[in-house]
Amino acid sequence: MKISLILFLTLLIVSCEFQHDRVVEFTIKSIGFSPATTETPTEEPQQANGPISADNFSIQYYYEIELGGEGDYIEDPIINMNPIDTFKIWSPQTFAGRAPFSSLNTLFVNKPDPYNTYNMHEDLLIDPTFNFDIEDVHHQMGYLLSTNTTISPGTYDLYFRCKFRNGMVILDSLMNIEIQ
Repeated sequence: MKISLILFLTLLIVSCEFQHDRVVEFTIKSIGFSPATTETPTEEPQQANGPISADNFSIQYYYEIELGGEGDYIEDPIINMNPIDTFKIWSPQTFAGRAPFSSLNTLFVNKPDPYNTYNMHEDLLIDPTFNFDIEDVHHQMGYLLSTNTTISPGTYDLYFRCKFRNGMVILDSLMNIEIQ
């Protein structure tokens, strides 16, 4: 009886160990950006259609992924196989006191989708070497919240450059963003 119990417990421990070796792998296939606002009833950012007040300006990012690996994306660790190595936001206009074409990265904070409660990188400032650490395979979106309310009223163009670890580069732009 004692040997049977020890054998059962050993098998149980070994089977649990093998489950933890499974991972969900994913690769980002595309990423895009759209204007957003925090001027909402819940103060959570939402995509904006029209003028945005400087106090509430933010940027929504969304991405498409390709899943791989043998894991269960609800229970097992998630690994981004091709993370963003460098990221840059810039504008050809003077934006929040920054010279045209200079980096605007430090004007934003990365906030994963409001429904994503497990991403630990919510408060990191964006800088040229910041890795988005995109790990949300559920909602595939998040927000860059403005940390600067001194954006002058006007119409702006913003450009984005994401360089991934495998060398892939994705460029995107937001044109004619009206900020009041």
